[in-house]
Amino acid sequence: MSLQTQTQPSRKKRTPADRLHQAVQNGFTPESSSCNDKPVYKKLAHLTKRPYKDMLELWQHYLQKHPTKDPTQFKTLEHFFEMVARQSRGTLNNGQSKHATTHSLKTQARQLRGALKRAKDQVKIEKEVLDMICNYIDGPLKEKLNLSSARRKATYLTIDNYVSMMEYY
Repeated sequence: MSLQTQTQPSRKKRTPADRLHQAVQNGFTPESSSCNDKPVYKKLAHLTKRPYKDMLELWQHYLQKHPTKDPTQFKTLEHFFEMVARQSRGTLNNGQSKHATTHSLKTQARQLRGALKRAKDQVKIEKEVLDMICNYIDGPLKEKLNLSSARRKATYLTIDNYVSMMEYY
């Protein structure tokens, strides 16, 4: 008894012209007038919208006081984040910290970058500039203001935490 393998007939490979024709039949319009160059960003999570909005408002207020500043320049962002560090209150150690931590400042830098690129004027802070700001926060600004690099102790999901989360959402 021999085993015979049954082969299915191979499908004919579609040409690019066939594919384009099929796309047009399915509603594709060859003109690109419906397309634009506006970037598309992912939708912000509900809990992310407020910090982005707060950072954008602080940035706009800063620019009103310093209208000659260029938001894409490192020295402008350096000056801005020194102001952010000096106005922030720490939350570690029951609020006994004088300033925010380096980690929270770097988070605010990322929030500002995200908020600016989504704003109407779409100012883009390059990734390299953001990296330099994070290095500035971890280095010279940390030394200048004696910032802490401490992190909050890790907590784990307990039944009480889970119930509280489910009630919140």
